Amino acid sequence: MHEKPLIEIRCYRLRAGKAQMFDQLMREQSLPLLRSSGCEVVYAGASLDHPEHYVLIRAYHDQADREQSQQAFYSSAAWREGPRAAILDCIESSVDFLQQRSLLNQLFTKESNEQGL
Repeated sequence: MHEKPLIEIRCYRLRAGKAQMFDQLMREQSLPLLRSSGCEVVYAGASLDHPEHYVLIRAYHDQADREQSQQAFYSSAAWREGPRAAILDCIESSVDFLQQRSLLNQLFTKESNEQGL
C-alpha cells in the first residue's frame, strides 16, 4: 500500500466523565465506519497523561482527498443515524492539525538519531 502523504491529527477535549464512553463509541462504532468507508486511520486513542484528551490520526492523499473522504463519511446515514449524536455529546472541543507525513517522519527519525535510538 502506498503511503498517503497528508496526515491529519485531530485532538478532542472530552466533557468530564465522558472519556470511557467516547473511547468505547470510537472503538466499537466510529472507527469501523471510518475504515469501511475507506479512510486510513493511523491511530486513535486517549492521551497518556490527560485522560480527557483523545487523539485521532488519519492519512489522506491530498487536501482534496481529505475533503471528499470527510464529506462522504460525515454525510452518510451510517454516521448520522449511528454514533454521531452520542459522540458529539462527549466532545467539549476539538482542533485539527495538518502536516506532511514526510516532515513528521523526518522529525521522528532526527529525534531517534539524536537520542541514539
